[in-house]
Amino acid sequence: MSLADELITELTTEFHNDDDFDADILTVKVNQAIRKVKMRRNYFVTSMTEEEIEADLYSYYAVIFQLAEFYYNQRGGEYETQHSEDGVNRSWISEEDLLQSVYAYVKVL
Repeated sequence: MSLADELITELTTEFHNDDDFDADILTVKVNQAIRKVKMRRNYFVTSMTEEEIEADLYSYYAVIFQLAEFYYNQRGGEYETQHSEDGVNRSWISEEDLLQSVYAYVKVL
């Protein structure tokens, strides 16, 4: 099972009882989270194989999970830092806060 499949399975378990659950949107958000961590890790400066990259991404499983959760829960409120409606107030942490522990590979010249 791939990293994306594992994340989708776990997040589906978490969200499937929500009235507005959308599996297709969840899949998009999981892939978005994986791409974000890949971009942050800057793999293109390495000679890592796809298998090595996938193994490295597993060390960021919790971060990717949290990012996917963040993206999924914020749908409809993208780019908002806070939202109030019908007496419910929400404020979101920033995406950067979730990515703090993800470090880039760098190429030494």
